[in-house]
Amino acid sequence: MTLNDPFDATTAGRPGTPGSPGTTGPSGEPVGTSSDTVNTAYGRTDAAHDPSTIPDPNDTAEVTKTTNDGLIDAGISDAVTAPSTDAETTNPASNEFHAADDDDMVTIAKLVKASKIALLTTVTPSGQLHSRPLATQEVDFDGDLWFFTQDPSSKVEDIRSNDQVNAAFESGKGYLSVSGSATLVHDRAKIDELWTPTVSAWFPDGKDDPTVALIKISAQSAEYWASDEPGVVSVFKIAKAALTGGQPDVGENKSVDL
Repeated sequence: MTLNDPFDATTAGRPGTPGSPGTTGPSGEPVGTSSDTVNTAYGRTDAAHDPSTIPDPNDTAEVTKTTNDGLIDAGISDAVTAPSTDAETTNPASNEFHAADDDDMVTIAKLVKASKIALLTTVTPSGQLHSRPLATQEVDFDGDLWFFTQDPSSKVEDIRSNDQVNAAFESGKGYLSVSGSATLVHDRAKIDELWTPTVSAWFPDGKDDPTVALIKISAQSAEYWASDEPGVVSVFKIAKAALTGGQPDVGENKSVDL
């Protein structure tokens, strides 16, 4: 007696002992315990299983197709089994920058004016980031930032090596990060325009000090977090969110190209 391998078509037609389930007779006819039992190349089916559901081994196998919507089984045309691109499986938070409008420029100008100190970050000749505080100037922001400096100095050396810089601001109005390119300015007229008694504390010889110089940052992009609420309110929202879950609403956050 030979038992038919339900997944091997080569066993069909082999002789077996009549009356044994899943065997064949001398002429290859199916033999089983029931007159409804049918032996096929893919196994044995009975009255409980419709023989028409058994696939024909001579048929060409249907293949899975790749479409714009993903991988689709040819036998189930509308069943998407897997997405075709990473973009369809993930939805990362967008960090896209948009062109700044008039409202953005007003907000940035307010944040700059409300700050007394900025952290200027430069790239050293060896590629390291170096940050230091610089006093902000009382001038309306129009796309440029101005700072007094001494030339020579380490930050001046950094700028001559790599003009890409960042200036970060903080105040009760929010936070601001501005990226751009920096240049050194030795224009006496501009120095006179921006000079204040506070600046003179750093240059004992006054405007005639040969080391007096200006750093001009031409802003290229900015990200800000602006809020008109008192700081204590923002702190309360953060504490509440930490206890209840979720993210606190502490103001408007935007990334813009300038």
